[in-house]
Amino acid sequence: MALGFVISVIFCSNIEEFERQVIFIMYIANVIDYDAIKPNRDKLTKKFLLQRIFELSTNKKYVSKSELRQLVNMEDKGTFNKYYDYHLLKLGITTNKKFILYELYRILEINQGSHDWRRMAVYSKGELSNEFMNGNYDDLELEMTNKIFDFETYKNRDYILPADAHLFIKNKTSNEVNNVESADYEEDQLSFFFYTFLLYAIKNQNKQKINI
Repeated sequence: MALGFVISVIFCSNIEEFERQVIFIMYIANVIDYDAIKPNRDKLTKKFLLQRIFELSTNKKYVSKSELRQLVNMEDKGTFNKYYDYHLLKLGITTNKKFILYELYRILEINQGSHDWRRMAVYSKGELSNEFMNGNYDDLELEMTNKIFDFETYKNRDYILPADAHLFIKNKTSNEVNNVESADYEEDQLSFFFYTFLLYAIKNQNKQKINI
């Protein structure tokens, strides 16, 4: 499939809903059958489309551990290992130097803590303190240790994983009006993995065609 066609569907077509764009591209690429589109349109959920992306990228290790560290904003190996080795061990991929997209999904699913994904990068205590507590670290500590961490765990952390930060943000945004843009804390799973898949497909194909 020509790259220009994919770009035209995403940016220039009259199809505004991203899920419908992905369905159309997958149909043209013979990834999903025509029979699945109209009679079974309600079955073409975000979960289904994600599963197709994961199936298409099986055994293709697209994302390096270095890129994963950049994605979560923990480029130092030691720091990354401190926060993520336990999760990678549970998934059985501690020694992997590269990950297939489904493995990346499992890591980020733990990182996010729910199906309601938000930003990928970890938070520093300073960022949360400045944005939500007027720079008061003591108030941040009180909020965090009352509702999310025990005292010792919080003290031993310089960074807060998104899963924990989102609980804190949810509590703050539900209790008071603030200047936080909700878009800063929202990440669509389908668009993230589709664009990631597309990016690596482009990198691994010639300039004329990409196979999806």
